[in-house]
Amino acid sequence: MPAYTDDQLTAAYQVANRGASPTADHLAQMRTRANDLIGTPYLWGGTTKAGIDCSAFISNVWGVGRQTTDTLGSVAQPVSKDVLQPGDALNLTTGRDPRGYGHVRMFDGWADPEHK
Repeated sequence: MPAYTDDQLTAAYQVANRGASPTADHLAQMRTRANDLIGTPYLWGGTTKAGIDCSAFISNVWGVGRQTTDTLGSVAQPVSKDVLQPGDALNLTTGRDPRGYGHVRMFDGWADPEHK
């Protein structure tokens, strides 16, 4: 898995910090946190390098307290598809997930200019 780009980390920082621009130090910290977790096994409810779940990964990279798919809205604002930026979270809460599990992932970017 490739390392995260400055654009991805900047967008993630802005989400977690209500639009504030990150310093070079903040970007370095986020990059370190994200890259340290690459390759960590998935573990439901996990929060450590031994095993981590999706919402703990996002919480860690953003540098916010531990969130779940149902509480991420307390530290982020919803955005529409047309303004998604790398680093934004694509969040499926447990209430919207037909299986009731929930899942969140970090948006990486569009595959093409049509935003598909």
